Amino acid sequence: MALISELRKRSWLVLVFIALALIGFLFMDAFNSNSGILQSRRDPFAQIDGQDISPAQLDARYSEVLIQYLTQSGQILGYLQGEVTIDNQTEFQLKEQAWNDVVQSTLMEREMTALGLQVTDQEKTDLIFGSNPHPYIKNYYAGLSQNGVFDPALFNQYVNNIKDPQVQQSNPQAVQAYYDFLMRQSLAIREYTYNKYVTMISKADFVPEWRVKYDYTLKNRRANFDFVDIQFTTVADSTIEVTDSELKAYYNKHKNKFKQNESTRVLEYVVFPFTPTASDSAEIMGKLREDMAKLATAKSDSAFIAVRSEDPERITRAFQTRTYFYESGIDSSIVDSLFNAAAGSVVGPYEKPNFYTATLIKERVKMPDSADARHILVSNQIRSMDSARLLADSILTAIKGGADFTALAQQYSEDPGSASTGGELGWSTPQTDYVKPFKDFIFRNGQVGVPSLVGTAYGFHIIEIKELKGRSEYLLAYNLSRFIDASSATADSIDRIANEFFNTYTTLEDLAAGAAEKGYVVRTTPPFGLNQYDIPGLAESRNMITWAFGAATGEFNYFNTFSDRIIIAAVQSSRDKGIASLEDVEDQVRVEVIREKKGVMLAAKLEAAAAGGKDLNTIASSVQSAVKSSTNASLGTPYAPGIGLEPAVVGQVMATAQDGTTGVIAGNRAAYIARVTAITEPPADADLTQSRTQMTYGFRNKVNQQSILGNLTDKADIEDNRFQYGY
Repeated sequence: MALISELRKRSWLVLVFIALALIGFLFMDAFNSNSGILQSRRDPFAQIDGQDISPAQLDARYSEVLIQYLTQSGQILGYLQGEVTIDNQTEFQLKEQAWNDVVQSTLMEREMTALGLQVTDQEKTDLIFGSNPHPYIKNYYAGLSQNGVFDPALFNQYVNNIKDPQVQQSNPQAVQAYYDFLMRQSLAIREYTYNKYVTMISKADFVPEWRVKYDYTLKNRRANFDFVDIQFTTVADSTIEVTDSELKAYYNKHKNKFKQNESTRVLEYVVFPFTPTASDSAEIMGKLREDMAKLATAKSDSAFIAVRSEDPERITRAFQTRTYFYESGIDSSIVDSLFNAAAGSVVGPYEKPNFYTATLIKERVKMPDSADARHILVSNQIRSMDSARLLADSILTAIKGGADFTALAQQYSEDPGSASTGGELGWSTPQTDYVKPFKDFIFRNGQVGVPSLVGTAYGFHIIEIKELKGRSEYLLAYNLSRFIDASSATADSIDRIANEFFNTYTTLEDLAAGAAEKGYVVRTTPPFGLNQYDIPGLAESRNMITWAFGAATGEFNYFNTFSDRIIIAAVQSSRDKGIASLEDVEDQVRVEVIREKKGVMLAAKLEAAAAGGKDLNTIASSVQSAVKSSTNASLGTPYAPGIGLEPAVVGQVMATAQDGTTGVIAGNRAAYIARVTAITEPPADADLTQSRTQMTYGFRNKVNQQSILGNLTDKADIEDNRFQYGY
């Protein structure tokens, strides 16, 4: 109380302390925070040609992409009910798709606005609910009517039904169907919008008469020629001296050759694997034997294995041949035991890559090796189960009465993958990922040529087996496995070793020397970009990528987030978007300069041999080469038979008269001199209709949505700093 009383008397002093504390806090924040007043703020999240893109915009598009993915993969219900989760890699890929969509839509909207193009609300309504909607709608929902012809009234009724909350509550399939509709609506509007812009450009495909004649002559004027060459490989690279000034001159002249569209990084790294000791392995094998004893008394062997096994392939509905087990790295003697064991018995324990395993033989059966089948799907997702069964029965009755299966499939089947081909599934095997009732009919229960009705979660299928081939023994096996990994004590020991290495060797030069001293291998990554999930050859390395793009060249880091190893990595090199520096591409420039100098040197050698107008045979003898021939060369292609990609040679030959000799040419792979033996001129009165048609279609094929969006993206100034925000 005395202290409080004293503070009250000196309240001015308290205010001073508070003020000083606030100022100190602000200064601390300024020095330590990315957004401090004395430190520059973080880069913007993203910009496209100066237009800001916010995290909220990207999140909104990601939500749409995620829903589309879940809908297309049939997982939307499970996701909404919390039964399906998205793994990190899939989430990353969907976010990249969302980012690309935002970039493309932003650029396309800008282009359309500049041209005064727009898609009105009425157009969008007609596109979905009109009498002639977009094919994404019209083709998919044609099956709502009995005659297979799209009916707008039935479609509107169907949409109103599946979006009714009460219907969705009583029938979860209506939720799936509604999300499917929303996905098709979104895709249809997006496709129509982009196509409006593309169509306008593609209409400008006029090809003038002079251009058609020029192109026809270019492609049809042909030449045969003999030539002598001296290959660059006859001169060792080590004999060619290259100066710094030559490297710089070549680089300055060809800078655009060294331009890249995205920033890249290269890492050097050392791996410290968590290798199990003999003691670790013995302990793991002991635990597996304990599990095997419990399996023998388990009420449900399948449930026990599903819960206790650490093998990703512990439970599978696919029957497999011996080949599968051989390819899984299992010893042939174990495979023999598996295929000789009775159903219900357990084989093992034995070792396969990364696991100690005991295999429960669920079933052994002989089945066809392959089957050619076709089907008609009547979906229960756009109608009731009873209605689907009734329609399927009617179709089956018609087929048994002699109706054409192909025609009925094209009219009624609601399988988007096979309806257009008359229900044809092609050849499949017991490993094909069909649902169980479907697969059982084709490979176990059905008869060739006898169409039958089979129910699955997707609806009712009228299936006809057209042909069966081969017959082998197949095994359905469940694996009770224990992963062979290092114990925590072993991992801790390796962690201490890696930590000591990390603290001892702190430069790129030290890394190489330390690794050599300790017997480790220094590995180098290929160049990688920021917007990829993994570094090639390094699974689960996204955190290494984001670190590398925020680190300086030569900077080290210690990565202990892997389940099976520790990695010490350093940034070996950084290349930013745009034209690379000479230092970054010096090795590549050196190769080019050496090739160029070889061309000059060998061309001079050919010039000397050809002096005085000597014939090719004499020249060839003088340079220890031979006279070779090429036929049917034209300016329509930079390739010539017998010589390969040598545009300079083709150009010189086509510019030389018949029986004339070209000058010496420094090509891509050799120095050349050629004599033109024949020129064939194209007919002057040829019908150019086909040439005009080919050129027109060629231009149209180049003017498509993908190429236009690609060109717009390449030319845009895109600043992508999502990784700085943890996105």
